[in-house]
Amino acid sequence: MNILKVGREGVSSVSLSGEQIEEFNVSVSGSLSAPRVVSIKQARKALALAGISSGAVVAAISAIENDLERDLAKIDWETSQTVRRDSSLVVSMATALSLTDTQVDNLFIAAAEILE
Repeated sequence: MNILKVGREGVSSVSLSGEQIEEFNVSVSGSLSAPRVVSIKQARKALALAGISSGAVVAAISAIENDLERDLAKIDWETSQTVRRDSSLVVSMATALSLTDTQVDNLFIAAAEILE
């Protein structure tokens, strides 16, 4: 799996093994707290850098069985200016994309470092 590496040189994607990812998740989650809100642009860039395509998110939204929930998620993904860590969209997409809470926190941390 790819993760985001944030450093003085900017944000880059790094491929790690499962064991390395767990070590990374523990070290990041212990030292930084995830921001509550990032811009949609920052969120989309963080996802892309982590190897999660917009197409994967759109497919996950399309797979939501409840028509109303699917429509609301689609509206959020297509029109929101910001993404809240505690939003129903983030919670449902994390589940659909098999992301742990720590991985989602790391995505928000990385997203906040991305300059618009």
